[in-house]
Amino acid sequence: MNMDNLKIILRENKKYGKSLFAKKAINKGEIIAVFDGQVYEANKCSDLPNEAPLKVRDHAIQFEKHKWRDSNGLARFISHSCEPNCGIKESFKIVAIKDIPNGEELTYDYDMTENSDWKLICKCDSANCRKLIRGYRFLPSEFKKKYRGFISKWLIE
Repeated sequence: MNMDNLKIILRENKKYGKSLFAKKAINKGEIIAVFDGQVYEANKCSDLPNEAPLKVRDHAIQFEKHKWRDSNGLARFISHSCEPNCGIKESFKIVAIKDIPNGEELTYDYDMTENSDWKLICKCDSANCRKLIRGYRFLPSEFKKKYRGFISKWLIE
């Protein structure tokens, strides 16, 4: 069963390639998409397969110390931002953390789910950009406080 919100669309983003956008206004709290695909086990993120076309390492989310999950739908295409409009509920649901207008790109902070050896140079250009995405344990306390209620449950249990 497809869990993608009918108000989202996959389009090209000049910075990242494919990304999700609102094709209709989305209300705070609405589920955007769900990571509902194959589960992968690895000692660290860099051990995950990353060959085309799946590119698991680039698209799956971490939900336990040594486990990641991909999506059968559009969740795998959501981009990162240090000022996101979406967050994570439970372990696999991407939800809107504020009202999102038609046409806006959908983003979440990848540090809301990740805590492995994974590192990525941030290109979000937001006013609060941290320049490097590297895991929940490195997330400044003000971000952890701001994201409360929208962090993967495995990181806060």
